[in-house]
Amino acid sequence: MNKRLVATLSIVVALVLLLFLTRPNKTDHAEAISETLSAAFENAAATNTIMQDADRFGLQGLVGYGLKKGLENELNYHDYLLFTTTHIMIGHKKQFVGVGVFGHVFTAKEENIQKYIENFDWLP
Repeated sequence: MNKRLVATLSIVVALVLLLFLTRPNKTDHAEAISETLSAAFENAAATNTIMQDADRFGLQGLVGYGLKKGLENELNYHDYLLFTTTHIMIGHKKQFVGVGVFGHVFTAKEENIQKYIENFDWLP
């Protein structure tokens, strides 16, 4: 075989193996999304009356905790062996929130996660 072909195949196999071994798990996704959620939560507090009431009564931390737990419970994790993705349902629509590759999770924009906050079902 040609040395160039062997080198190319070796690099491709090493890259595929690296992708497989470093794909993030659901916990990694939840942590990354939680960080983005915190920023979105602060923005939502300025516009959402429930969040403003919670802040007024000193319950913002509790509401934030409930939102984070709600997000984690509704997080749909998909493992494609070389990368991972997460989605949540907003209403009846599946919304992308993160993709994981090489040990890192790239999250959706705060605006997309803020939609989740605005549509969060506050009553059980």
